[in-house]
Amino acid sequence: MKSKAPAVSMVIALCLLGGLVAACSAPAAAPATAQATTPAAPTKAPAAVTTAPVAPTQAPAAAAAPTKPAAAPAASTKAVEIADVYKWPEGTKVDMVDTTKYKKAGPYKIGFSNCSTTNAWAVLFWETAKWEVSKHPEISQFYTTDAGDSAAKQLSDVEDLIAKGVDALIIRPCTLDTAVPGIEKAMSMNIPVIVSNRGTKAATYLSQNTTQAVDIGRKQGEWLAKQLNGKGKVISLEGPSGSGPQVERFQGAQEELSKFKDIEIIARKPTNWSRSEAKTAMEDYIQSFKQIDGILSQAGMMSMGAVEALEEAGKKPTSIPITGDDYNGWMKWIQQNKSGMIATNPTYCGGVSIVAALMTLNGQPVPKLWDIPSTAYDSSTIDKVVVPSRSDEWYPSILPAEWKIAGQ
Repeated sequence: MKSKAPAVSMVIALCLLGGLVAACSAPAAAPATAQATTPAAPTKAPAAVTTAPVAPTQAPAAAAAPTKPAAAPAASTKAVEIADVYKWPEGTKVDMVDTTKYKKAGPYKIGFSNCSTTNAWAVLFWETAKWEVSKHPEISQFYTTDAGDSAAKQLSDVEDLIAKGVDALIIRPCTLDTAVPGIEKAMSMNIPVIVSNRGTKAATYLSQNTTQAVDIGRKQGEWLAKQLNGKGKVISLEGPSGSGPQVERFQGAQEELSKFKDIEIIARKPTNWSRSEAKTAMEDYIQSFKQIDGILSQAGMMSMGAVEALEEAGKKPTSIPITGDDYNGWMKWIQQNKSGMIATNPTYCGGVSIVAALMTLNGQPVPKLWDIPSTAYDSSTIDKVVVPSRSDEWYPSILPAEWKIAGQ
C-alpha cells in the first residue's frame, strides 16, 4: 500500500494543473443577471411625439435578460399640456380634483355622448372636439353618439358607451335631468365623467367645462336693464325647454332684471335656437301686446328672427333693445345698425373636454369647474369679434382654416 501513494499524489497534481490551464485559457461566461444595453423593440410601435408632450400610446417593453424577463418599467407619461386658449382666467380661484385613481397607461378609448348638432354653434363645438382628438395619437378609439335632442336616446347612448368599455366618458346633456342615471353608473364603475357645455343634476361627475350660462344671462340682463333705464315690458326668447342654457341663462338675466320693480317680463317661450321659430313667436307677441320695450333673446339666431318679425310689422328694431350671443348674422346686424348686444359663448369647450379627459387618465388634477368666460360686446365694440366675410351661420372658432367641417 505504501508503494502506491506517490503515484496517487502525482495523479492528483496533474488533474489540478490541467484544470488551472483550462480556466486561464477559456473565455469568461457572461454574468447571469446582465441586461441588454438597448431595450427590446416594443410589441407595438409607440406613438410619434407631437409638439405638445403627450402620454405614449403604450409603455415600452422591458429590456431582455438572459435568465428571465425583467419586470416592465412603470409607464413614463408626460403631462398633457393645456393650450393657452383653453386656460381658465389667470388669477381665478379653481378647485382642482385629484384624478390619481383614474390614471392608466394608454392607448385610450374615449366615449362622447353629444345631445345634438342641430344648430351652427353645436356643429362648431363638435368639430372642435374632433379636431382636438386628431392631435392625440394616444386615443385609439373615439366612440361618438348624437341623441338628436332626445333625452331618452341619450340615456341609451350613455349605456352603450359604458358597455364598450370606455376609459373616460364625455357628455353634453340634452337637459339638466338627462342621463343622470348613466352618469352616476359610470362614476360608480370608476369611469370618469366629463360634463361639457351644459349643466346636469347628476350628484356625481368628475369635471365640468363650460361657459357658465348663468353668467351669459347676467350679462344680457344687466345690459337690457340699463337700456330700459329700469322700466319696461320684456319678451323672453329662449333655448330648448329644460336644457341647461335655457334654464340658467334666464336665471342669470332674472337676477339682474329683478333689481328693477318696473321691469316686467310679459311673455316667455322656448324657440329652440331657431330663427324661424323665434320669428313666429315674435309675430304672435306683436299681435298680442301693444307695448314691447325690450327683447331678452338668449341667442343671436333667435334675435334675427325677432328683427325680421318687427320689420315685417312695420316697426323699427333699432328702437327696441335686443340681446343675443355671438352668432355672426346677429353680430353683422349690430355692426350695421348700431344697436343690440352679445354675450359670447365660445365653441371650443368641445376641445377642452378632450384635454380634460386625457389629463384625468394621465393622473393630472383637473378643475371641478373649468370655466370658459363670456364677454359682452355692444355696437361700440362689436368690430372686435364680427367677421363680415363669414356667413350668418358662423360663430368665432379656433379651428384651423384647413380643417374640413363635415357636410360643408
